[in-house]
Amino acid sequence: LQSDIESYILQYKTQNPNYSESEEKLQCKILNKLLRQKLFLNQAELDSVTANETRVNQMLNSRIDRAIMQRGSQKKLEDFYNKSMLQINNQLKEKARDQLIVRKMQKNITGSVSVTPQEVKEYYNQLNKDSIPIIPKKYKIRHIVRIPEYSEKSKNNVRQELTKLRKIGHYIDVILL
Repeated sequence: LQSDIESYILQYKTQNPNYSESEEKLQCKILNKLLRQKLFLNQAELDSVTANETRVNQMLNSRIDRAIMQRGSQKKLEDFYNKSMLQINNQLKEKARDQLIVRKMQKNITGSVSVTPQEVKEYYNQLNKDSIPIIPKKYKIRHIVRIPEYSEKSKNNVRQELTKLRKIGHYIDVILL
């Protein structure tokens, strides 16, 4: 399990080079994800759910191409994982297969569930008002203002163009009358 966590951390770092979470928080998030995934995979095995190999290969190729683009070259990717391309392919292929099976299981479980807006309203109306947490609204507003500086020459050019347009506009007004 520890090697799986380390492998997912490497993959996460590859896919998100500018991540800002602490290593411990990332490990917890990945452990939680792995445990859920193992439960789904176990149930999928019991239910004989499999993944389409064509889709697995498509997903694998997409991930490999993206990882190579992010790292710059195949050699850099191999150095990053400290593995050969064949090993990386095998590892990522297994993960892609597992991910597709998990998605299929989630869809099987939640696919037939439908909730209407009225049912949601009824559910929340039944709850004790004190048990519903108040989530404050949060806004982040940023405004960048840059006032350009114009040279006298450019100001004069604009004035001349406006004067020409005014003369033409006056001329058109006279014609229209």
